[in-house]
Amino acid sequence: MYVCNKIKHLKKTTCHVFILLMFRCLNTQRSLTIIAWIKNTGSKGQILKYKKIGRGVTFWMDGPRTLAVRFSKRIRSRRTPVLKTRSVRRNKWQLVAATYEYRKGIARLFVQGRFVRKLKIGSFLLATKDNIRVGRFFRGSMSCLQIYNKPLTACQIRRRAKMCWSGKCFRWFSPGYMKAQRTCFVS
Repeated sequence: MYVCNKIKHLKKTTCHVFILLMFRCLNTQRSLTIIAWIKNTGSKGQILKYKKIGRGVTFWMDGPRTLAVRFSKRIRSRRTPVLKTRSVRRNKWQLVAATYEYRKGIARLFVQGRFVRKLKIGSFLLATKDNIRVGRFFRGSMSCLQIYNKPLTACQIRRRAKMCWSGKCFRWFSPGYMKAQRTCFVS
């Protein structure tokens, strides 16, 4: 397991958005899992997005209770479908995750211990080669953001959710309304 732990790659902007400068271990290309603990107090806002402008893999809150993900294609062709669920509770800490499995072409959303939605979107290379923006327009708290280059099972996600409190991750941002404790970037 390779952990990218160079905190100097993190750049704070004035509007409480964090930009993780792209380096090789975050460019997953084929399969991907994004895990985070969130407490959503607003309505819409990004948890994570590859690429500043245009299409990139995006994981966001699409409303007070709606979690969404779009796994975008690296080579621009037609848009990929958005996978959504209304399983998120407002003002409550919850473990959320999104996975994409290249081999089977399946995207999944995970909320509080189980997969809640699944969609076959086809096999393609992911648009993950750009910088990552974390927390744009997100209102609430976020902790323990993790990125993996493989599709994790529900059991593996639950196990890795505990990593943040075992001392295996490094600490980063805490700006006003966005609070996070530890983050893992694993390739």
